[in-house]
Amino acid sequence: MSLRHDRLHRVYRGMMDRCYNPSDKAFKDYGKRGITVCSEWRRDYWSFHLWAMENGYDYDAPEYQCTIDRIDNNRGYSPNNCRWVSMKVQNCNRQNTCHWSYQGRDFTTVELSEMSGVPVPVITGRLNIGWTVEDAITKPVRGSHSRTLQYEGKTFSMTQLARVCGVSYAMLYRRIVICGKSVEDAVHECLNLSMPPVLEKTS
Repeated sequence: MSLRHDRLHRVYRGMMDRCYNPSDKAFKDYGKRGITVCSEWRRDYWSFHLWAMENGYDYDAPEYQCTIDRIDNNRGYSPNNCRWVSMKVQNCNRQNTCHWSYQGRDFTTVELSEMSGVPVPVITGRLNIGWTVEDAITKPVRGSHSRTLQYEGKTFSMTQLARVCGVSYAMLYRRIVICGKSVEDAVHECLNLSMPPVLEKTS
């Protein structure tokens, strides 16, 4: 599949057009008011692609359930200001009304992250798939792109483990980091989903 037909590349092109193409219908709300793309992403699509894979982008989810969102709408697109959310959450953020009820109080996702130490993309990903707020901020984060993972007595990064097992990084990340599964269970699930169906012989 060429990049032109790749869903994540379309997200990237849309982000660039909103910020730098005066002909884009959204330019007035982005580029015209000073919203930019960080130099790292602007120079290199693959840098953006790697960040997406390591921060919760899910190729398997419908587009409306996995959109790029700026945490601070007055700042540009960068690793420190972006996350993947459902369209429902993104629209909520744009209206500045996105709060989650926990222990009788309302919190933003950033406040939940600061309170619990769980990264914003992980909390967002968990809430998007139906976790309660309490589970989203209290369940342990088993691994991330910056941590090592133990599998069959060996140490791997997330990228290395996906490559060695022949599974999708995004699938593996989602199960270990977002869903909190053990490394063994996550690999097993990914392998089962990656295997082609067995066709029965006909006589």
